[in-house]
Formats: sequence, C-alpha cells, structure tokens
Amino acid sequence: TSNLNYDEIWSVTPGGELVPVLVDTFQTPVAWASWSALQPNPLASNTLTVSHLAIDPRGRIYFVDVNPRNQLFRLTRNGDSWSAQHIAGAPSSNQGTWQDGGTAKRDMDIRDMAVTSDGTPHLQVYSSLDASLHLLEVSSGGIIRERNIPRMYTGLAAGQDGALVVSQTHPTNGGLQLVEVRMDGSHRVIAGGGTLSFSQYATQPATALRLPRETNSSTFIVSFTTGEDGVLYLRLPEANLGIYKVDRSGKVTRYNTDDLD
Repeated sequence: TSNLNYDEIWSVTPGGELVPVLVDTFQTPVAWASWSALQPNPLASNTLTVSHLAIDPRGRIYFVDVNPRNQLFRLTRNGDSWSAQHIAGAPSSNQGTWQDGGTAKRDMDIRDMAVTSDGTPHLQVYSSLDASLHLLEVSSGGIIRERNIPRMYTGLAAGQDGALVVSQTHPTNGGLQLVEVRMDGSHRVIAGGGTLSFSQYATQPATALRLPRETNSSTFIVSFTTGEDGVLYLRLPEANLGIYKVDRSGKVTRYNTDDLD
C-alpha cells in the first residue's frame, strides 16, 4: 500500500485482518528502524518504494526497494516484530556491478523477482552490456549463480521443485509462450506455443493454444503466477479477458470474473 510519499507492507490474516509489517515508525518501530539502518544514510528521512514482493515457504517476505537504487531485502518475523536483511543489490554504483559467481551485494538493475519453493530468491536483471535480461539465483551465502534461460524472455514466477516460469515471444505465431525452467537448465513449454485460438481452451491443452498479446504493441500483458502445487494462473487481455487456471496436465479452466472490473 502507499501512504503519502512512501509504500508500506501489510499482511492479511486468514480471517481478513490487516496487520502492519513494514509501516511507519509509529506503528512498527522495530521493523522500520531495522530497514532504515540498512540505508546508505540512516539519519536521512528514508522513503520505501516497493517494486516487487514475494513470500517464501517459511513466511519470510522479500521485496525490492527502488530507492535509492534497486535492492533486495528480506523481512523475518521475530515474535511480534520483524527485522530486515539486505540480500542483493547496492545503494550505489560505486560498489561495482554483479558477476556470475560473485557477491550479490553489487549494483544491478532488478526488473523482476521470485522465490522458489526451497526459499531461494531469483532475480531478473537487465544488463546494458548485452542489452538483455539475465536470471540470477542468490545462494544462502549471498553468492550469485546465473541460470540458463530462454533468450528474450520476460516475466518471472516460481514453479515446483525449484523450477521457474518465464514468458517469451513465440518464434512463429506472434503470441506468447510460458516456459518452465528446471533446476538442471532444461526447458518445457507449459502454455502457448500452439496455433489454435485461445477460445478453444475448454477442449484443448494449454500447449496447443496461442496466447494472445496486446495488438499494436510489443508490451507483454499476459500476467501469470503459480500456486504452491505448481498450478499456473493467467490473466489474458482483450477478447479473452479473464483469469484462467492451467493444471499440471495442461487442462485450462476459466474463473468466473464477469463481476470484476
């Protein structure tokens, strides 16, 4: 959520109660002070600007703060309070850029983030050296390992057993395809890749369908995420506007979203 000129992080209990996690000093002084102490100038009035958010199986919260530069932090619950830990990125370009096999606390242009089922954070990072996106795994010791991914990809979500899901432009049909990237580096198309209209989703597997993208634009607008059981959820644009579920067998089901804007 946003409050005045900075963002806030709240949790929602199963009963629907809002609980502050990283809010202003009047509501969660321990969490705010813990995060502020990691800033380049803790005496200044810091503002939190969150661009990405994820939760690992242990309930720890990961977020990317873009102020003053892209940095990844982790919030861990300690009883009734939370503490922050700096995981990746750097507050200044003076600390050098990231390298495969090096420390994660280096300058990086983080574009997306996901946490796999084993609690390992992964970062989608843009490099101006080759004008492309790279997928970086951050170990528990804070070391970077670059993972093998399809070229020209975008989007990022956690899959099952340490796998990740990314999207890329299909090489021939002009739509999108969603690709599962396994720990061993192998790839598997799990949705898109076909030529059949998505309107046939009720009778065809997800891999046989064409995932639409916004016309007259190169912007990827198919939003996707995954559940703990590896089920894929899609939000599609235009004529197929809606939220769809793709199970592990490839069967597609549409949720009733007629009452949603």
